Amino acid sequence: MDDDFSREVLRLCARVTARHTDGPLRDAARLVRERLTAGRLRVAIGGRMNAGKSTLVNALIGRRVAPTGNTECTLVVARYTPSYLDRVTVTPRRDAPYEVRPGPRGGLPVEPGALGRGPEDILWVDVEFSKKDMSVECVLVDTPGLDSLNRGDEASIDALGEADAMLFVMPHPGTGDTEAFAEIRRGVGTSLAGRSGRIGVISQIDRLPTDPRDDPWPPARRLAETYAAELREQVSEVIPVAGLLAETALGADFTERDAGLLRLLAGHDPGELYDALYDADSFLDWDEGPLDGHDRARLLRMLGIHGLLLGAEAAGRGARGAEEFLALLRERSGAGRLIEAIEHTLVPRAGWLRAAAALARLTEAARADPHGGWLMDAVEELGRRPAFARAGLGEMVWQAESGRLRLDAGDVEALRLLASRAVPAEALGLPPVSGRDDVARAAAREVARWRRVEQDLARPPSLRRLARAARELCQDYHPDMRR
Repeated sequence: MDDDFSREVLRLCARVTARHTDGPLRDAARLVRERLTAGRLRVAIGGRMNAGKSTLVNALIGRRVAPTGNTECTLVVARYTPSYLDRVTVTPRRDAPYEVRPGPRGGLPVEPGALGRGPEDILWVDVEFSKKDMSVECVLVDTPGLDSLNRGDEASIDALGEADAMLFVMPHPGTGDTEAFAEIRRGVGTSLAGRSGRIGVISQIDRLPTDPRDDPWPPARRLAETYAAELREQVSEVIPVAGLLAETALGADFTERDAGLLRLLAGHDPGELYDALYDADSFLDWDEGPLDGHDRARLLRMLGIHGLLLGAEAAGRGARGAEEFLALLRERSGAGRLIEAIEHTLVPRAGWLRAAAALARLTEAARADPHGGWLMDAVEELGRRPAFARAGLGEMVWQAESGRLRLDAGDVEALRLLASRAVPAEALGLPPVSGRDDVARAAAREVARWRRVEQDLARPPSLRRLARAARELCQDYHPDMRR
């Protein structure tokens, strides 16, 4: 299904390159062809400055390769790709790409001048890293904040528009994040994948409570439910994550020595410890405690106040080794739910997401080019082909099976056949050798089925649009109803 759709888009790219020897349309077709044959899903991380995007990248990669800090650290678009070696390649706005020395842990170098040019002169940086056990198999694209002091929003919008899917990161959702998301939508155009290729992430949930010692999960869950409802037409779901805990839990920096430091904290006077963990400054200034300044700073950098409380409580209950603490951090970070969403929502549908994004890019290029009228007609023609319709219905099957669309079991099975079978008789639930009259009766029955769904005003608009696509495909299978 996805392969058929991708092949149709690649054929369309071949028509573009045959008709245009140079220019924007040929460039767009070349990029689309490269992306469709590259093999890996490209997931961009978008959001405002200091939203926790790079921390999330490090968590998903399992290594601190993206620079993080209290100030703006991501100054350029950085594409992180698992590989067999550590290599950093800079692509400037002018001139040829060139390699630079990797930064700490084989990641993006952050020292002044390390990239060879200023951020304003760089299109993007490719960071290849040797990692065999990355949590998700995809290319992660870290972007500067949409309110970046460095370059404005253009670089981020371009990178988000080039991606196949997106994680939109919100530290404390509010008006600013809503406006940032609207800016993304205006800038990247419209992909066929729509909301199904976008996941909202509420990051830094450990900062939600007024008192950092309080449990952040109750308010985080309420906030996620609120924004899932408000953004239901924009993202497939909203997932809360404690980004710092996730970065530490999925990385390799927390050691047995750190576990021993948590046990020392747990053995101290509980009242003094609780007071010292009022906030970061109180903990860093706690010279009379059992840890020296260096160790306090290290634990705070890896765990934050919330993680320190969790670790000390776990040690008080008898936790000893690093693995026990890391298991707790993984559970309480929410990272597992995010990884599950990426693995089960995005990665299995990589072919569909990539082809849908590619077709959207071709369409945008055609609209912007005075010679693109024929391509717009070709895209419209592609929309009438069964491969295109089946790809869209495959998306509908996924939404129904994942509970995002409510359909009866019989409707889901009928939809699955339409999406997965190229022979009309089989797509309609008949043996492949069925006669013309049998196919006509089955097609008429299925047309009626999907017309009922399409005309049911109580159904969500997204379901009714997809039901229309199913109905039109069934009409094409009917000998006397073809459009």
